[in-house]
Amino acid sequence: MAPIGLDSPLLRVPADTERRLVLALDGIRYGVGAAEISLARLEQSLESIMGLLNDWPRRRNVMYYATVDAWAIIDSVFRLRTFVGVVPRIKRKAPALQKFLSTTTSAHELRHFVQHMAEKLPALERAAQPLWGSISWRGADDLKADKQVAYAFVAGTLYPDAHAPVVPFGPKNSDRIGKIELSAGGFTAELRGLVGAATELVRHFESTFLDAFQSTAICASDSMVHMTPTMKGFDKTGKELRLKFTANRSKSSDGMNASVSQ
Repeated sequence: MAPIGLDSPLLRVPADTERRLVLALDGIRYGVGAAEISLARLEQSLESIMGLLNDWPRRRNVMYYATVDAWAIIDSVFRLRTFVGVVPRIKRKAPALQKFLSTTTSAHELRHFVQHMAEKLPALERAAQPLWGSISWRGADDLKADKQVAYAFVAGTLYPDAHAPVVPFGPKNSDRIGKIELSAGGFTAELRGLVGAATELVRHFESTFLDAFQSTAICASDSMVHMTPTMKGFDKTGKELRLKFTANRSKSSDGMNASVSQ
């Protein structure tokens, strides 16, 4: 799953583009991609968990995956927030950027919490909260019985009196997996909303640079090379031959226009 199509202007960066803009846009592009991939994997894990309610050993393993991907979304969106402030050639007060920042404050809060988690132990102890918090999500409602459905798990040990928030009930949900929330340290993030905001952000940058990135001489994107050195045999002393992965200008963005030098 990738938010960037092959026709995206972010894959056709002109060769004369200033380096800082190239680096910043890569931060945006991969940050959004990471968030979307993490959400897709998280949804798969939650789908598996719902089918393993009576199989604790297998369910426990899947819960690890779900927890890692949920926190990966927080990390990716937080990183996107930092890149928004350093991209050259953009209007900082553009409505799309301000909307992204305002709708992703929960990522900032949870990222700050997890970065200082060890320092938060006394507060968590007093509040009777689990270290890694909880992940909860709405399931498809039973419309015939007029009943709503939700699931939740605590990542870690649910010690006596420990508690964690659960996704709220209310609006009807027909999706197999509806709203997904991560709660920890007194903060809560709706993960689908965070990833949706990230996707909107990359669309904004695509439209911003669509006209400017029309050069025929462009940088390679997502490049790789296949290397076979001319030397024969292997160095018995263990000495390594270090090569450099360098770029060539090209009219193609297929990712194969790079070279290796010693």
